[in-house]
Amino acid sequence: MLGLRYAVDMNGKLIAAARTLLGWSQDQLAEKAEVSRRTVISLETDKGDPKRSTEKKVVDTLKAQGIEFTEMPDKIGVAIRRDAE
Repeated sequence: MLGLRYAVDMNGKLIAAARTLLGWSQDQLAEKAEVSRRTVISLETDKGDPKRSTEKKVVDTLKAQGIEFTEMPDKIGVAIRRDAE
């Protein structure tokens, strides 16, 4: 993820925010990422211990739709590219 140490820094709130920026439901993200809705819920609520490959699959799906995760010294964030709208 663009240098993000997402195993440490990525959290469910960023995934939920990215999904919201796209106007997607949890079901839509699950379908597009080819994972279960339960997996999306687990990722967004930081519950359980999803495989890194599963998290990457969800994040890659979001990034393919124009989502960008950014890292600064004191924070990380999520945005959507204007050309992706």
